[in-house]
This record gives sequence, C-alpha cells and structure tokens, in this order.
Amino acid sequence: MSLAAVIDRPKPAPSSESAKADETRSQAWRQWIGAACVTLAALAIRLALISHQSFSMDEISELAIAHGDLESIVWEPDGFPPLYHVLLHGWLKLWGSDSAARWLSAILGAATVPFVWLIGQQVGGFRTALASSLLLALLPIHVYYCQEARAYPLYALLAAATLCYFFRAMDGDRRRDWAWYLLASTLGMYCHYYFASVIVLAGLLLLVERRAWPRLRRGLTANVLVVIASLPLLWLLKSDLDLQTDYFAKAWFGLREFAFTYLSMFTGFTLGPSLREMHLMSTSQIVRGLLPWAATLGASIAFLGCAGLATMPSARWRVRLMLLTLGSVLLLGVIGNLANVGYIVRYSSWVVIPVVVILGQGLAMARQRQFAIACGVILTVGFAAAFYNHHFRDAYATEDCRRLAEYLSASPDRKLPVFVSSGYMVHAVAYYLGDAWAPVQLPNKIDDDAALKTARELIAHHAPAGQPFWLVYTREFHGDPRGIFFEAARARYEIGQPQARFAGIALYRGQAAH
Repeated sequence: MSLAAVIDRPKPAPSSESAKADETRSQAWRQWIGAACVTLAALAIRLALISHQSFSMDEISELAIAHGDLESIVWEPDGFPPLYHVLLHGWLKLWGSDSAARWLSAILGAATVPFVWLIGQQVGGFRTALASSLLLALLPIHVYYCQEARAYPLYALLAAATLCYFFRAMDGDRRRDWAWYLLASTLGMYCHYYFASVIVLAGLLLLVERRAWPRLRRGLTANVLVVIASLPLLWLLKSDLDLQTDYFAKAWFGLREFAFTYLSMFTGFTLGPSLREMHLMSTSQIVRGLLPWAATLGASIAFLGCAGLATMPSARWRVRLMLLTLGSVLLLGVIGNLANVGYIVRYSSWVVIPVVVILGQGLAMARQRQFAIACGVILTVGFAAAFYNHHFRDAYATEDCRRLAEYLSASPDRKLPVFVSSGYMVHAVAYYLGDAWAPVQLPNKIDDDAALKTARELIAHHAPAGQPFWLVYTREFHGDPRGIFFEAARARYEIGQPQARFAGIALYRGQAAH
C-alpha cells in the first residue's frame, strides 16, 4: 500500500458515545463561559460608582457593629442574626478600610448570578439561564442593595443557593444536594430571621410534591436539621424583636405595600417619586408619580411573565415559582404585622430570584420573539435610567453627609455647635465630621410640645444666649413630620435661608436669642 493511500484513507466515523461525550463537554464549556461572563458583568455594574455617595445612616450602624469584637457582634440587638456582621468584621480586618464594606456587598451580589444561572438551567436550559442571570445582573433593586454595606446581598445569595440545591434535591433526591440545601438554608437563618420564609415555602413544596414517606424522608430530615441548627437564634431573637417593635416609624403591610414591593424590583427606588418624596406624599400622589413607569415597565413585565409561565416545562415548575414569587411577600407581610414589627420592602429582597427566572423564561422562550426582544430593550432602558438617577440626581441620592462635613470643616464657623434633626441622623453626621466634633442629637421625632421642649432645652444648653449654631435639617418626614420644630426654630432662633443644600440635607445657621 502506497504512502498516499495511507494518508488519504478516510478516518473511521466517531462512535455515537464519543459524539455524545464531545457534545456534553461542549455544552458544559458553554455553560461555564456564559455564567462567568454574566457574573463578571454583574460585578462590574455593582462596582461602578460604588463609592460615589456617602454612607447611609444604616450603613454606618452596620460598620459600628462590625468594628466591635465577636462577642459584642453576636449579642448586639440590631434586628439581625450575626452572620453578616461577623463576615464584615473579618472583611474589614483584611482590608483595613470602611470603603471596602461596599466591595463585599458587590461581590456577594455578583456571586448570586451563578446560582440564578443554575436555576434557569434547570427550568429551561441555556437560553433561560442566560436571560435570567442577565436580568438579575441589571435588575435595579439588586444593584441598589449591592452598592450598600448591608446584609441584603448575602440574604439574596443564600436564598438563591438554597433554592438551587432545593430544586436539585427535589428532582434527584441525592444526599449531597440535600446536604448543600441544609448548609445554605442554615447560613441563611443566621443572616436574616425572615429567611424562615424561604424554608417554610420550600417545606410546603416538599409536602405537596412528595406525599409518600420514602420520598419525603431525606427532605424532611434536612428541614428538621435546619430547625435544630437554628435554635440558638432564639437566645438572640427577643432583644432583636424588642428593637424592631419599638421602632418609631413602622409601616404596616397592605395592598399598597404588596404592589410596591414588586414595582420597586424594577425601579430600584429611583424611578418616579424618590423615597424621601414618598414620605411626604399621599397614596394618590404616589400612584400618579409612579404611573408612567409602572405602565411602561409593567406592560413588558406582564408580557414576559405570562410568556414565562405559559412556556414552563411542567406545571410543577409553574407552581414552584409562582408560590415563591407571590406567597413569600404575603407570608412576610403577615408575619411582620402579627409580630408588631411592620413591613419593610427589603425583607422581601430575596424574591427577585424566582421573579427573574420567570421573566427569563419568557424572554428566552416566548413564541412572539419580536415582542420579547422589544420588552427586553424597554426593561434595559428603564434599568439604565434607574442607575443614572441613583448616582446623578440628588432627589434619589443618599443623604450627603460627606459633603456636609466637608463644608462645615472648611467654614470659618466650624467651631459652632451642630444640631441634627432628625436626631437619629446624628451618627451619620458625626461619622464624617470626625472626633473633633460633637454634633448634638435632637429628638428623633418632634411632633408634640414635650419633644419640642426637649429640643429647645438641648439648644439652650449647648448654644447659650447670643451664640450662633448650625442646624442640620434632614429627613423631616421622620424628625419633624408636622413642621412644628422648624417653625418654632425660625421664630425663636433667627434662622433664615439655608446656608447650603446637599442631597437630602438643608444646612441652616441660627443664633440663640439674647
């Protein structure tokens, strides 16, 4: 046989097993590369302009707790279990800078994307995984939380991990999946008390889908172990609950809060009226302000949501995701009302996980492809507008205590006493002013004669007759809801026009009467 014949001899066709193995490897690489790209994009979005704004009052409280020793962190009555603060404590030790606290949130937020990808993959394959994770990467409310030094990105991350392993365990009943579910859900309980809603709904799905004992055994065992592992939290719950029930500005769950929870996922609190403006508006005014965005984004969300539910691979997935999306908010709202702690939208922050999976399925699988693409473009434009507003429009920005402190420090009157109303904002002002200043906390809420008298006594004590002073007037919807303090101050202390304005803050110069 000639050399040419040997060279030209056709190669044998690959076996079907070999072709399947190559296809499986190719799909696995595509999954890994896709998930990695979306995760990196999510991280870049969350890191963009992350230090642009001042720390909020809540962030400064979180930092103060995290700077304590581990024992004080565990026993601090702050309304949360200690996991996030312990993690933040170690992170700050590693980096040595408070600004790094927000980096941790961005990383935790980006780490949520792979779990959403895996859930989307379980539901509808590669396209659903890609669409769902992209929606989470761009979702305004998730970006908003991931640029704050608070526990909510960790809360959502652990919820996504819990649901991912729960769905795997439900479909395969493998020990390792139940073990990962047990770990993720236990950590979730030590991150947020309301994480119990994830476990309750997962347990309900378990009972509905697996009625026979042999099929229930591993799932029930895992859930019982979660409860046992969470029992030490009972020693912390009372003091944390007392703090929440004593909060002076609680909101109660109702139809308005139910609707706003879902709308805020797509507006990120930065489309329509700002949070500060909403405190001063009636319900009808809020509705009118939100209506243009609700109509524009709502039509796209409704189309993708209906398409997602219609194209679910089974009724089982439809029930799972709908129960998690709607039942969770109702459950959290009822629990908050019954426990006398009220309702805070942030407590439902993990619900974005099933929401983006439903919409991702619609975006990927809708039969009307042109409509789906148009809806995706509309949502992307809205998300970009929300990001721009948050960082470049003062109405939506965090109260700018950093610029306030810079102004006061550069002022020739920097030695004057500084009074802060609303009183609880004093911690944020003091953080940026530094140890050389001692701003005075006025009452958290001045809405009666007793609180007004207390405020006057504080001013008289720290600014004797004839001495000028600074008044930092912020969050009046809490501290001075009826304006009685400001009117009394202008009449008594010769307060004129603001000396300066910053996001959410008006700075006045006054002088105690002789």
